[in-house]
Amino acid sequence: MYFSTYRQKNNLTSLSDYIELFGGYSSYRMINSSMLSNFEDLNLRTKDLFENSLFDMLANFSKIKNTDTLNINALSLDYLLFKDREIISCNPHLFIDGVLSVAKILSLNKINIYINKYFVDVYKILSFALSDVSEAGYVDNINISIIDNSEIGYYELNKLDNLFDVESIISISQLAKMGHDNFKEYKEKNILMSVTGDVEKIDIYEFETQKTINDIINTKNNEAVKCVFTGGFINRALSKSDIFDIKLNYESFSQNNLQIGNGVICVIGESTCIIRTLFKIVLFCVSVSCNKCLPCRSGFVAVENYLKDILTGHGNSNDYSKMKKILVSISIGAICPQLKLFSSSILSTVNLFEDEFLYAIEYKKTMYSFYSDESYTL
Repeated sequence: MYFSTYRQKNNLTSLSDYIELFGGYSSYRMINSSMLSNFEDLNLRTKDLFENSLFDMLANFSKIKNTDTLNINALSLDYLLFKDREIISCNPHLFIDGVLSVAKILSLNKINIYINKYFVDVYKILSFALSDVSEAGYVDNINISIIDNSEIGYYELNKLDNLFDVESIISISQLAKMGHDNFKEYKEKNILMSVTGDVEKIDIYEFETQKTINDIINTKNNEAVKCVFTGGFINRALSKSDIFDIKLNYESFSQNNLQIGNGVICVIGESTCIIRTLFKIVLFCVSVSCNKCLPCRSGFVAVENYLKDILTGHGNSNDYSKMKKILVSISIGAICPQLKLFSSSILSTVNLFEDEFLYAIEYKKTMYSFYSDESYTL
């Protein structure tokens, strides 16, 4: 089922359409500190690595130092997370309504929204929506700034106090508009997931929380599944047998030592080369490293070079062993918790598909290629 809250009437980028459908900025106008009691039994968590309780964050913010600013990670740095961009593009007003509501609960008058200007269309949509909201008198004396998140590193961003993700923000908007009882029933039955990889249709879906990962996967041409990554590659790669039992809820993920995280499920088909898949993930890790620690700064670059050698037929078993040791070092010694988990995920995948690596090293070509029924070397 497609998620519809921000997709009704396709794109609700105009203030008039939002007012018509949602009654204006009702969340911001009606919400107050007394609504905190509604959060306590909802078990709402942030959709990020930390999965913090939203109630704890809102109720205990005064105990945290440097709480003069509400910070929003509006374009998560987690790999393959297009959910944030889609929400803001389709309904920026639902997002801004929630942002203003949180600021009101916390009695803050300064908001920093971190967004990547690389996505020019999303940046423009949000900027125009903020102008409309300001002219309509909803912003009052709140100072809202859009900050290019390329100016702040992966590690620094997640160290900010009062940091909320986009999905948490729209959950607060939905709570105010739907009411406690309706929202609780809705959240207990449904979960929002981004599905990507070798699937029939890459998109954002709303699934029942009792569905298993296997239930929701439709691969291209009904191809067999090689493995599945969850949480934006912060978890170990799940084998074909794993996905039959893991349900789409926090409890099931936790029982299997996994985190839902940003809610991304990436499906890898049987004919996809796992070495190339990991190479892309490593390139992402290199690009977001803050370069503050040696394991991360030099480690991922070394892993990138080893994978490149293996893909081009120049790798050997000694390089393969060194690469695995480096991944262990990153997972232990890096200061960034996200990249530590990325490294562990990459290492678990290497071990799970060791046969592909040994094949490429021995025969100087990969077991699977970009083309069906044909081995291929870069």
